[in-house]
Amino acid sequence: MSAGARCLGIALVAMALAGCFKQRITEDDLRDVAGIAIQTTDMEVAPDRLTVHCRLENQTERPAVSIVFTVEALAEDGAVVAVNPLGNVLDLLPGDSREVAVPVPMPPGATTPHETRAKVNLVRWGH
Repeated sequence: MSAGARCLGIALVAMALAGCFKQRITEDDLRDVAGIAIQTTDMEVAPDRLTVHCRLENQTERPAVSIVFTVEALAEDGAVVAVNPLGNVLDLLPGDSREVAVPVPMPPGATTPHETRAKVNLVRWGH
C-alpha cells in the first residue's frame, strides 16, 4: 500500500470516528475539492521541524465542515524532503479564508527546504 493510500485511509477512519458519516458520504463526495483554494505563504525552518504557513479559501457557496490537505517541503532540485499529509481545517464558511500554521517534521539530516507546496485532498461539505 502506498503512503498516499495509507494517509487517505487514516483520514477516512478519522472522519468516521468523528461522526462525519451520519449521512451516506462516499469517497467521491470527499474527493470533490473544487472551490477550495490553498497556497503556502511562508515557512519557518528550525533544525528538527518546519512550520509552513498556508492560506485556505472557500470559493464556493457551501460550508466546508472539514478540509484535509497535504503540505510538502521541497529541496532545490524539487525532491520532497518533508511532508505533513494530515493538515486539517474545520468549518470554513462560504467566501471565507483562513491562515494556518502547519508543523512539518524534518527527518534527521534532511536538506534545508527551498520551497513549499500544498494541495487539498478531501473536503466534507456541509449543507
